[in-house]
Amino acid sequence: MTRGIKHDVERFASELSAQYLPFNWFNPKKKELEPALVQTNLQPIQLWSVVFPKEHKDAMLNSLFPDWDGKVCRQKKHEKFVGIIRKALGIKKVPTDYKKDKKIPFHIKNMDMVPIGIKDDYEQDGQEML
Repeated sequence: MTRGIKHDVERFASELSAQYLPFNWFNPKKKELEPALVQTNLQPIQLWSVVFPKEHKDAMLNSLFPDWDGKVCRQKKHEKFVGIIRKALGIKKVPTDYKKDKKIPFHIKNMDMVPIGIKDDYEQDGQEML
């Protein structure tokens, strides 16, 4: 966790992610370890709230989680923490039975997204309030 002046935190992150470190990489052709350099992989952990009109729920869920089978995390030990966060936020588990026929194009590669939960927007005078 970092805390500090924004431009200094960004500089720290930039410099840290620019580092290359020695690593013994397995070469499958030679079937032996070889020295190599690997770049430090700096991965932010962020919590997002995505708000959208409910008539686009299926398209949004299919776009965000196209292959989701209901397992929240790849590591089972993280499931309980996601459940605690879901309970604290007062939201329901994301359903798995959404239609897969529509998709909104946006970049989701090279990321791991964890669907924590979903809730309906409140309505005022019959109008959905986003």
